[in-house]
Amino acid sequence: MAENSMWVPATPQDAWSIVADPRGYAYWVIGADGIESFDGDWPAVGATFHHAQGVKPVRLHDTSSVLISEPPSRLQLEVRARPFFVGVVTLTFTASDGGTRVSIDEKATGGLAGMLPQFATSPLIGLRNTESVRRLGAMIWARSTA
Repeated sequence: MAENSMWVPATPQDAWSIVADPRGYAYWVIGADGIESFDGDWPAVGATFHHAQGVKPVRLHDTSSVLISEPPSRLQLEVRARPFFVGVVTLTFTASDGGTRVSIDEKATGGLAGMLPQFATSPLIGLRNTESVRRLGAMIWARSTA
């Protein structure tokens, strides 16, 4: 698994408010090119959003679904960009030192990436999520100061 984290001067509730709005995923998830639609009960377990990954002219259309929803501390998703990637992403928000430790933990479970050994995929996922957690942290911080 590839885990990335950072501390933000905000509450876990501020962090949760960002991931509870699927329209923001296109900004902070590296590679996302747009959120096309989502279930009205997002982020309840089983809820799904439809998204595009990549850049024109190579765009994949797929879905991400909620596996675990424990507001305001944990959201686990099955994410898909088939045929290349299926994975499990766990977002956690832990109160820490007057703020929140924001963590993204991701593992390839299927698709072409799922056929590779974890030692090959984890560093690449980690590199991508370094920027994803930075962007998510910036959104959380901006929400907390608004």
